[in-house]
Amino acid sequence: MFQFIGFVLKAPLDFAKKFIQSPISTLYYGLVGQWYLVTMSLCVVVLYWVIVGFNKAGVTDFAFKAFSNASREIKGFAQFCIPLVTNINAFIDCALHTPEYTGDGTSNIFERSMNNDLDGIIQHPINHDKMNLLSPYELLNDKEDQKSSPDQNAQ
Repeated sequence: MFQFIGFVLKAPLDFAKKFIQSPISTLYYGLVGQWYLVTMSLCVVVLYWVIVGFNKAGVTDFAFKAFSNASREIKGFAQFCIPLVTNINAFIDCALHTPEYTGDGTSNIFERSMNNDLDGIIQHPINHDKMNLLSPYELLNDKEDQKSSPDQNAQ
């Protein structure tokens, strides 16, 4: 009985080992790899055109506005309703009539800086032609070169 169970458990491993060692596995992996590349490139191209279509139709702007409204409501819920979690009636009433989020000094400064960063990215998107995507420090090197260039021009 135990030998049969051992055979059943070991048989797929033996088959896989023999298959990997056989020359036909190169053909198999070549075909699988080729179809994988074709399928993935197709998916990337289709995803690109879907995103471009959504941008042209205004779906992404609508989704961004809906997401920002929902985030304000969630922040108001977290700020005002979570402290009432021990009083279930007050908690449910607060959840049904969530007050507007106000924030405190620290969170307002954080949100303001994040919004400024986001606005900067939207107004001045990254130029991928000038940027080496393999080196995230190239931007820092460019800034150092710009700082050193006026000194060199003065000489």
